[in-house]
Amino acid sequence: MNTLLARAIWQKLREEDGQAATEYALFTFFVIFGLSFGLGGFLPAMFKAYEHYVHGFWMVLSLPVP
Repeated sequence: MNTLLARAIWQKLREEDGQAATEYALFTFFVIFGLSFGLGGFLPAMFKAYEHYVHGFWMVLSLPVP
């Protein structure tokens, strides 16, 4: 009985390894795909927003008010 249980556990672990590898491959594919195509519109907007943020600091720092 003990070996039967060990075989069942081993079989289940081997099945889960395949599922984990498949999930990892799909996740990696979608992350790479999303980063290469999705960030094309997002990054320029983020850089523009950051530029406005920094210009706001420079405007406040250059005011003649003591």
